[in-house]
Amino acid sequence: MKFRLIVIMGISAFLFGCSGSSSYKKENGQWYYKNLLLEAVPNGSLEEINEFFAVDSRHAFYRNAVIAGSDSESFTALSEHYARDKAHVYYCNTYRKGQEYYAVRHNRISVISDADPLTFSYLESNYAKDSRKVFYDGKSFPVRDAGSFRLLEYGFAKDAFRGYYLQTEITGSDGKSFGNLDHEYSKDARNIYFSKVQTHDVAEPLPVTIPVKSADTASFSVLEKGYARDNKNVFYKGNPIAGANPASFKMLVTETENADAKDHAAFYKNGRRQIFN
Repeated sequence: MKFRLIVIMGISAFLFGCSGSSSYKKENGQWYYKNLLLEAVPNGSLEEINEFFAVDSRHAFYRNAVIAGSDSESFTALSEHYARDKAHVYYCNTYRKGQEYYAVRHNRISVISDADPLTFSYLESNYAKDSRKVFYDGKSFPVRDAGSFRLLEYGFAKDAFRGYYLQTEITGSDGKSFGNLDHEYSKDARNIYFSKVQTHDVAEPLPVTIPVKSADTASFSVLEKGYARDNKNVFYKGNPIAGANPASFKMLVTETENADAKDHAAFYKNGRRQIFN
């Protein structure tokens, strides 16, 4: 029975790992980050800050690399990517090379030159800010007011003046009343907006937001799969569906090849009225 218990515990440890294990360890006189030998010998002891960062008496480390110019005494890890000390803010991540068949992870350590280390703080979902700017993936993007900036859901955000979608200002939006309704629709006191990522005919994915014309903000509600309605119209991806009846319009419980919604007079598929022979 005792042997059986030991075997079970051993298998569990192999499958799930040890919850309290350290990413940094010293073996046979050498320091490792997981299975990677540190690129420089630590000065004295090494203190792990989180799973990705550590410090010795002089410098900070990201994974197995020294963060050049870092100050260990004032160094603080803010997330798995962001860190700061008294003089700099750092953004650290990894990348892979195609010529290596993407098999090897390489460290990339960047100083965020336009960030203020004294006021810099991490938000969530790879967003951060200081007293003047907001950052995503280690790069700043324009906002009207960093002090009042806060994240919403599904890539939306707001400050005291504007709403934002994927780091892009929503033109004409009112920040004070702005909020998202789902992952595509948002609203403020004056308008309804539809947001998407355009991938066709552009060099790289482009966040696009359009006002939903003629939408009534008071009665507007989101359905599913890009559909929405107010007291006068039904909308699909921000555009009104001609002839659709909002009072009777509803999603199908089971979508078919030819229809995903209906009203009292017709079926609809991807926002188009369907005609069946």
